[in-house]
Amino acid sequence: MDEVDACGNNEIIAAARDRDWNRVRELLEKGADVRSCNCFGQNALFFAILNCRFELADELYQRGARLSGLADNPDSEMLAGIAEMIRRGQNPFLDEHSTLTECCRDGHYDQAESLLERASPDEKNQALRALIRNGNYRPERNLELFHRLLAAGADPRDKTGDKYNCRELLEMIGKRPHVLTLNSAYAEEVERLIS
Repeated sequence: MDEVDACGNNEIIAAARDRDWNRVRELLEKGADVRSCNCFGQNALFFAILNCRFELADELYQRGARLSGLADNPDSEMLAGIAEMIRRGQNPFLDEHSTLTECCRDGHYDQAESLLERASPDEKNQALRALIRNGNYRPERNLELFHRLLAAGADPRDKTGDKYNCRELLEMIGKRPHVLTLNSAYAEEVERLIS
């Protein structure tokens, strides 16, 4: 984990730059150095924020990662705003007003679970489809929440507010792998759950 490339990217920075979120999580579990930055002042937190992986960004932040190199980045206004929230002691990665569907879409699983009990049937159904669309991000955590939504009465056949129900969505994604390819084990488990 200590090797760096010519630009100063260690393994966790490279994984985040390449959007390999499962690898980032593996490296976090192994104790990767989240504070180091490459020669451009970018770190794993920077790439997580840039790609709207806010739950992961929150975890990186909690483990000590901080933003740097803001001035030369084209996204510096957004990053500066996030840095300012951090300086004020606010957590910029959670929105207290997010819906269950938004939390499932954005990977805020703990917040989604807290909203589950008071969610309407339509919200639960929409959240199932959001989890399918977000299936490659922490698939094991996604499946846990998928199970909980089904147990709470979510209907995978429903398509309220969407063009597709869960099965149709799996088929549509399977026909368009250039757009999104789901982890095959995840897709198979979802298919089994909704059958």
